Amino acid sequence: MIAFEVYINGKRISTAGVGNLGVLTACLNYRGVQPYEAGGPPVRECLRLDVGGYVPDSREHLRWVDRKLKPGDSVTVKIVKAESVDKPRERQRTNAAADLRRRKQYVRWMANELGWKPKT
Repeated sequence: MIAFEVYINGKRISTAGVGNLGVLTACLNYRGVQPYEAGGPPVRECLRLDVGGYVPDSREHLRWVDRKLKPGDSVTVKIVKAESVDKPRERQRTNAAADLRRRKQYVRWMANELGWKPKT
């Protein structure tokens, strides 16, 4: 299978893979300091590495790496063919009923945001 060997500052952190049927991602994220919102504290700067995947057969979201980073860190993702991979740190099954509720809630929110009204 295709797998990602993940290194931070030259040290191997994990080898991640989902087999032939699935989605595998390695994502570096940066978010700058956000201004105050409704009188609350500002949202802090954030720099992270996330390595995860999704396996449709088992309807599971997997996560191998969720790590804070700092300026100067070096991240390397090597794409390899592997017979086996590390066990994910997290596994989360999708809940079909909860997912449908969230999607309906999102559609209602977007309709309201766009000013759409139901036809009568």
